[in-house]
Amino acid sequence: MICGSSPVALAVADLAKRSGFAVTVCAPAAEQLAFGDADRRIEGFALPVDDAAAIAWCKYCKPDSIFTNRPVEVGPAIKA
Repeated sequence: MICGSSPVALAVADLAKRSGFAVTVCAPAAEQLAFGDADRRIEGFALPVDDAAAIAWCKYCKPDSIFTNRPVEVGPAIKA
């Protein structure tokens, strides 16, 4: 997951894609076109944590904090 569209972010996204990684880009809509071949695009920086992929990422990476508008559903799913 790459947040922002700085020259470093673009280079990391390109390297990740060429290395076989799935690339998720988080950036404002106007900056999304800078990333040519992203697998997933999230407009802005409000990262979802209520779908299966996001919950799996949270379980694997164990971030310090998670923000969601569905804590009753997401909390138990992450702890399971």
